[in-house]
Order: sequence, then structure tokens, then C-alpha cells
Amino acid sequence: MADQYWLRVAGFLQAPPPRELFYAPAYYRGANGSAARVPQEITAGDRLVYLALGPFSLYAVGTVTSDPVPVPDDPQRRAADVKTDVFINTIMKTPHFGGITLPSGRDLRLLVQQYNYLWLSPEDGEFLVQRVHTKAGAKD
Repeated sequence: MADQYWLRVAGFLQAPPPRELFYAPAYYRGANGSAARVPQEITAGDRLVYLALGPFSLYAVGTVTSDPVPVPDDPQRRAADVKTDVFINTIMKTPHFGGITLPSGRDLRLLVQQYNYLWLSPEDGEFLVQRVHTKAGAKD
């Protein structure tokens, strides 16, 4: 089930890596909507919206370009290639996550402290992607 949105939590503002290592226990699929709609893992075509937990800011958007493959010697990890679509490298330009109200009304502020990959509904995902794109193009 490609073309999903995920919030990717990182510790601090850093360039997204060209290859992500996904860790199975770090997924949060939530209780938002039907469980049948929620994918089990990130796959090719999915969008990642990066959140730097330290400054609590959204700073990048990437697209997964390959399906995850198992990592040798670690059955809980899978690796996939990711193309960075937008990267805001200045903390002052990034949108602060604490002040954002998602269209679904979900509050993810506590969950981002416990998980690295949070599934987003299509409307929430597109909303966050637009926030990052808008701030990336701002001249402030």
C-alpha cells in the first residue's frame, strides 16, 4: 500500500539520509480510522515528513524510492532508499510542530517521544508536507 504518509522522528535537524533503516518496534500505526487502511510498514512511494525532536520542528520531506529489504543479522530492521524532496537547514525557518493543529484533530506530541515512524492519514500527511514546502520557500 504505497503513497502513504509517515512522520519520521529524528533527534535533531540533520540532512535526511539517502537510505533509511526502519526498525519494526518503532512504528506507530495509531487508532485513527480503519485498521485495514493502515499499512504494516513503509514502502516505495510513501512520503516521510521529518520532525527534529530536539527543536520540535518539521524540517524535511522525502519519498521512499525502494521497497524495504531485510538488513542482514537484524530481523527487526529493514532498509530502503529515500529521495529528499525538501530540506530546511535553518532552524529559524522550520515550522514548530507544537503549534500545528492537524486536520484530523490528532495530537501527536506525546507519541513522537516514543516512536520513530508515525502513520498519518492522507489529509494530515498532505497538510504537513504543505507546511514544510511553504516554509522552505519563504524568504523570512
